[in-house]
Amino acid sequence: QNQERLKAGPLWQDHGLIFPTSIGTPEHYRNILRTYQKIAKPYGIGKGFHTLRHSAGTLLSSLGIPVATVSAILGHSRTSITHDIYPHALPEDSRRAVEELSKLIGS
Repeated sequence: QNQERLKAGPLWQDHGLIFPTSIGTPEHYRNILRTYQKIAKPYGIGKGFHTLRHSAGTLLSSLGIPVATVSAILGHSRTSITHDIYPHALPEDSRRAVEELSKLIGS
């Protein structure tokens, strides 16, 4: 970034950003989205940022991370929001749950 700042000279606008444009201004949302989609496409990840956020919440929940921690990471104002949105069980979690239940009831 220091090189970009020197190159831009008096055109540089310091906004304290981590990933600014070549003159220090905020990057346009469409440019960020385009870059994200280019990176995500080969991995079959959704087209928007919300999909990535939702995937992270679901995976964290499936790993047994406490709901309060997931809520804090996702920036939810209440843990009830996180609990309502991310209770999804992944197929392997469902299979494991059925296996454990079978052991419990002796089937």
